[in-house]
Amino acid sequence: DLSRDGNMIVLGYNHRVLAVYSKDISGNWNKEIDIDLETIIPDINDIFLNRSVSISEDKTKIAISGNGKIYLFEKNGSTLTKILSIEEDVTDFANSIELSRDGKYLVSGNFNHSLYIYRILDNQYELVNKNNLTFSIP
Repeated sequence: DLSRDGNMIVLGYNHRVLAVYSKDISGNWNKEIDIDLETIIPDINDIFLNRSVSISEDKTKIAISGNGKIYLFEKNGSTLTKILSIEEDVTDFANSIELSRDGKYLVSGNFNHSLYIYRILDNQYELVNKNNLTFSIP
């Protein structure tokens, strides 16, 4: 994911690795974080991890989907701290996630054509809406 101001990139790769790059005033990209998520999430063991990543507008929250969960991290400098995980329906993995501009909502577009909207408050979440997006084209 690219931050809205274009100065930070968050990448998930090799199933479990998360990297964060920031652009300096000269326009060069510098790696801030390159971490195997297994070091902060012990139950990661699944190839679906890193299906989608999102970063909040203020660049302090990073969300990543996979392993039947959506994980939300707080970023402080080069440190990531897991602040919550959202359990997904095991038949409905998130293919795309996005944090709202204020970081208070997370939207998940899922494998089974469902759209989930979660409210994030005080390191907890609440499912506020679920819609099935199945439609047919004549």
